[in-house]
Amino acid sequence: MPLSQALRAMVAHGGSETIRIGALVEGADERGFYLLMILFSLPFVSPIPLPALSNVFGVAVTLVSCRLAWRLPPRLPSFLAKREIPRERIEAFLRTAGPSLQVIEKVVKPRVGNWMTSPAARFTNAMLLALMGFLLSIPLPPVLPFSHSLPCWSIIIIALAVMERDGVLIWFGYVLGLGTFIYMVFFTSLVAIGIHRIFDSLR
Repeated sequence: MPLSQALRAMVAHGGSETIRIGALVEGADERGFYLLMILFSLPFVSPIPLPALSNVFGVAVTLVSCRLAWRLPPRLPSFLAKREIPRERIEAFLRTAGPSLQVIEKVVKPRVGNWMTSPAARFTNAMLLALMGFLLSIPLPPVLPFSHSLPCWSIIIIALAVMERDGVLIWFGYVLGLGTFIYMVFFTSLVAIGIHRIFDSLR
């Protein structure tokens, strides 16, 4: 099933106007957890940072990834599991991201990916996803461009490559993930130094 259709099927169950995050996690298989990470990342692929939900979805990606790394049943704490999101809002994100998803669908395919099933590779990929989720969850002021989109694109590419055992695409995910980490550390340090100097000047 194409990625865009799989994501729509994931949010299609139930007739309520909201979707509980915990309900998406419950009953999902391993492929479903990677789909969830992609779904949680879609709202933030824009270069302009979005407030509020990035912290919630970032924490969710981090927790699910860590539990996948240790081969534990992915569960969320109650404060996250009970969080509800308007169904219409998620469907709007899917419609907006449709063209990008279609491009990705044409690129990804199983290739040179047998090594990705090894325990070491599964652990490394899951922990890298956890790191990207953590970067997404950091409550940065909305002045740093790409602070949400870079971690999210890393999550989408890595999760999709793992799902489809694409041993070529995964290396693009690694490079993007490393670049994202360097970018975030560098500019976060600059922001911290700037804030420190402002406080020093007020003394």
